[in-house]
Amino acid sequence: MIHEIEFWDGDGCIRSSVVNNDNGWRINGSRAWHDDFKLGFSWEISKTHDMTELRIPRSSISEEGICKFRAILPDASRASGKEGDGSSLVLPFEQGMLCECTGKPEAEMSLPLFSSWPSHGNMSLYGICGNGRALVMIMEDGRFDADFRIRTCFGSDKLYSIAARFWLRDHVDEPLNAEDLVLIYKELDGSWQEMATFYRDYVLERRGILTLEQKLKDNPTLRYSAQALTVRMRMCVKQMPTPVPEQTPETQPPMTVFLSFGMVENIIREFQRQQVEPCEFNLVGWNYGGHDGAFPQLFPVEERIGGEGGLKRLIDTAQKAGYPISLHDNYFDGYTLADTFKKEYVNRNHDQSLTLGGRYGGGQAYQLCPRCAYENYVEKNLKEVSELGISGVYYIDVISIAQLTRCYSLEHPLTRRENALWWKKMMRSCQDIFGGSMSEGAREWALPELDRAYLVGLCMDKKGLYITDEKDVQTNYFDQEIPLFQIVYHGSLIYNSFRDGINSFPGEDIYLRNIAYGGMPIYYYHHLFNPEWSNGVGWSTDLRYTTPENMKKDIEKIKRASDDVARLAHLQTCFIEGFTSHSPTLTETRYSDGGSVWVNYSDSVASTASGAEIPAHDFIVEKV
Repeated sequence: MIHEIEFWDGDGCIRSSVVNNDNGWRINGSRAWHDDFKLGFSWEISKTHDMTELRIPRSSISEEGICKFRAILPDASRASGKEGDGSSLVLPFEQGMLCECTGKPEAEMSLPLFSSWPSHGNMSLYGICGNGRALVMIMEDGRFDADFRIRTCFGSDKLYSIAARFWLRDHVDEPLNAEDLVLIYKELDGSWQEMATFYRDYVLERRGILTLEQKLKDNPTLRYSAQALTVRMRMCVKQMPTPVPEQTPETQPPMTVFLSFGMVENIIREFQRQQVEPCEFNLVGWNYGGHDGAFPQLFPVEERIGGEGGLKRLIDTAQKAGYPISLHDNYFDGYTLADTFKKEYVNRNHDQSLTLGGRYGGGQAYQLCPRCAYENYVEKNLKEVSELGISGVYYIDVISIAQLTRCYSLEHPLTRRENALWWKKMMRSCQDIFGGSMSEGAREWALPELDRAYLVGLCMDKKGLYITDEKDVQTNYFDQEIPLFQIVYHGSLIYNSFRDGINSFPGEDIYLRNIAYGGMPIYYYHHLFNPEWSNGVGWSTDLRYTTPENMKKDIEKIKRASDDVARLAHLQTCFIEGFTSHSPTLTETRYSDGGSVWVNYSDSVASTASGAEIPAHDFIVEKV
């Protein structure tokens, strides 16, 4: 068992050290001390439920000189393989990725977990598998301040490894984080799939994750949603990119109106005429200033699309047609235009400057402190929204995909763990008031308060490889995409797997892969609204309200997707027990009810193991 550390030396330079006798460490049992660095820590090993727990107590970490700890990588070489040994690193990146231990250049990379935007890592699970064996490793305490260090073909031994790196502090002049550091690991027979099912049982038992079956009990809103398509409608947005970073009511840029409330009524009537059901609608940009226009201010309802009277008529039309209709909201970004905006509620950086976001319809966004957002905006806003009479799963933007951020305000400081807890409170309020919560990403810390995820991951090409316009994301260690997240959390969360699966239709590869991964199709009118965003980050297809004829044709295609959902709805409360690629164009997803979903990506008819035919570019549900 070899630990590693990162630290600041007396000159403020970041250094690293392998904790062994060759590097000046004195190791006495389970205590390590370095006389020159004057740094030390202890560790404890215990067995629990046939798992090994490695704990570094916070109280054991000592600094008695000018050197300061930055991070500890406990048992850093545990999950490792050698060049060409047949093993693969298992990475919780988006859906899940395998890094084969062969053919890579020597490199060292970081895979962020919950503390980067967007947080591509979504689970505190990692490990290695191959040759019929697997090692599953779990970050427990300390996981909110952690990432993964990945090495490929490293050193003279050509080692491949993935290690948990627990950050003890972000800056040299701040105190150490308060949590113990805990790793749990277990060796298994099998592959990455056995790792996933083991971890699913772990989070259900140890972290209080609820199954959908448990959530649906006495909750008609969520029961409907678990069988329904989500259709989002972007109503309006101010000029993008914004020419006015700091706006006033008088200096707001011009508004582009995509949909009025009356137009949405027309769409809903056509959905009803074509019997597209079950289906739930979500309005984006209904609020003052349109989409991202003036948060956290919501009211008055944007007059240029029909005002509050038009919204209430739309709600009445939808409900009479049997469709739940809910709204899009945001407590991550705040804009100075808002009549409720206060700079004292903005998140503070280490140097006490305000934490800035992007520039959107409302101008320069300021990242709100989650505690301040909850205490000063969420409860008041949600109560006022509920009085409109909406129904259905309520959407709070980005909080389940955004980075967890420390707030350094002297008045309202927060750790990353506390950031997560306040965002969970927001989602719990949505559950309590509206019956369900939805947000943009699927990061495990958000469960069980998150009920429905707009997406699990970002952009995958047709071969299942990650593509991105983001220059800071290194992807040269990815070999194969796997539905790791889906095997863990299907049956606990309703989700769409891919951003670039939005507005995909039956027969398309990305649509079929979402089905194979247990995802629900999702549709978005006027999805493309920012000319700065591109195919490279998943903004590729759109539904546009143009002529009545085109609207009917689009809804005919959505109707085919809703028919597919009806075939799959009973599986939403099941677990995924296994996933097999029988060939490059044929996959099988096995469910806990004994049934399977077979997906055929080829141009010709395929067959299941029992001989059932699967049409080209289609799927079948084979029951027991």
